[in-house]
Amino acid sequence: MEKIRVCLWATTLQANIFSFARYLAGQSDFETVVVTENVAEYKKEPVNGLLPLNCPVMERDSWSTERFLKKFKADVTVVDNHYPKKKISEGILVLWHGFGWKGPENRQDFDTPFREVQKLTGISPDLPNPFFRWICAGPANYDHRKNITGIAAENLRVEGQPYYDDIVNAKFDKDRLLEFYPGSFKGKKIALLAFTWHYGKILSHWGEDIVIFDRLLSLFDELGIASIIRMHDRKRFEKKYLDQLAELAGKHESVLLKYKDENRDNLLDIQISDMMISNFSSIITYYYASLKPSIHIYPVDRNSRESVYRVWKDGKVREKSSESADYIWSLPSDENGGLVVYSMEELFEAVKRSVQDPDCCKERSLNFMKKHLAPVDGKNCERIAGVLKEMVQRKG
Repeated sequence: MEKIRVCLWATTLQANIFSFARYLAGQSDFETVVVTENVAEYKKEPVNGLLPLNCPVMERDSWSTERFLKKFKADVTVVDNHYPKKKISEGILVLWHGFGWKGPENRQDFDTPFREVQKLTGISPDLPNPFFRWICAGPANYDHRKNITGIAAENLRVEGQPYYDDIVNAKFDKDRLLEFYPGSFKGKKIALLAFTWHYGKILSHWGEDIVIFDRLLSLFDELGIASIIRMHDRKRFEKKYLDQLAELAGKHESVLLKYKDENRDNLLDIQISDMMISNFSSIITYYYASLKPSIHIYPVDRNSRESVYRVWKDGKVREKSSESADYIWSLPSDENGGLVVYSMEELFEAVKRSVQDPDCCKERSLNFMKKHLAPVDGKNCERIAGVLKEMVQRKG
């Protein structure tokens, strides 16, 4: 049987699209190529040596890549949240880059994906389209995509997220992973702080952001906790804030500050850490599979009727406001797999509890995954590969 040719068009080579690329590259019935930005930076990541991609990884904005793809003649292009400017294949499969709480993700929010899918396949996502499939993380995600985003049910498949396969299946020796972190991390508990940028400065709704951040890192110093701080791309933040964070990280004992545009991989951070703190970034739902403590910072002032959040449009960060804080949620904030904190004091207590009781979130994490996700059984990639086969067989 002829191999199915798949091009993975990755905005950032991490999480779902990374794990699925790795899976396909190891299957004899698929021929795979990955196209992304800053390939040289990706190849510097430790995960590239530990879990290599056994397929070509090519630079997006390169004439040689364009020439290669014309000869490759992909059957399906797998995308996350950005689409190729030119048609590469008949089929488009969307692996969205995470599942979480961010709203509203309605038809207006998804105007660009609707427009791009219609341009590349000739059929709008709100109509049955044999050349288009959108993979949903679970039943709640399916309902939202169908009823709120407006994608036709025929185009949706509930098959889960590929990244869970690597979180569940990839086993690393902690001492081996420590080789890629500062020497001061050895022998310490490690906290992973991973934040969405949509609410601006992370802790500013509780007071002076950097002052509170400083107190949190001081608590880590007292408890013997090292920390990995993962921020989004640098361009999402003001230079003054970037400078303040760099100064803060240098002030404390064991802090590693990372930005998504420089340090793409987060799998090793998830694997090596003992707890996670986030302001409801979707990365924390991946963390649930580890069954380790997860602390959710309620990201806005819960007493304020108005909500302000940030979006990226026309190459800049833009602020949007709504009269109700409910507008920012696609899933209620109390639907989560860990602890929720509404103040600095509650955050500090949650950190102490996570150290004292490493299983404090285990039951909630399991319940969330059971309710909201497709089976987290290490076989999501296999099921999604089956969708690719169905798309190609239907075409034939």
